[in-house]
Amino acid sequence: MIAKYSLRIWHLVGSILLLLALPLAAETRVFEIFLKDHLFAPTTLFVPAGEKIKLVIHNQDPTPEEFESFSLNREKVILGHGKGVVFVGPLTPGEHPFVGEYNPDSARGTIVVLPQHKWLELQQQHQPSSTSSPLLAQPQRTLTTRSAEVPDAD
Repeated sequence: MIAKYSLRIWHLVGSILLLLALPLAAETRVFEIFLKDHLFAPTTLFVPAGEKIKLVIHNQDPTPEEFESFSLNREKVILGHGKGVVFVGPLTPGEHPFVGEYNPDSARGTIVVLPQHKWLELQQQHQPSSTSSPLLAQPQRTLTTRSAEVPDAD
């Protein structure tokens, strides 16, 4: 009789642990922002609402810069030719300006948070055609937004 209840308790504990682990299995979307010549690219970054996201900021300048957003309550110093990671969200739809604190007149940008359905529509509009490259046509689990205007640092 005790063994019967003990087995049920272990099933219950196992089920609870499995449910608690489910949020850990969800992937965090990754977005990239580049800084070169004290300018952010892209200057406007569209992200989905309701999700935690990972921003990877690549500083391609030789000098340090501080990524700062008052509305996101985030700041991160990024060394020259280095990169920094900032997690934000889940966010509600709206706009969140950001600046490079050391060069606020030039290093400016905005993160625009869109409702899920609008963000998905925007992604579908910018999907590469299947004839351009079979690798690009594959669905990605992690979305990386990268500007074609800013080449990689040497």
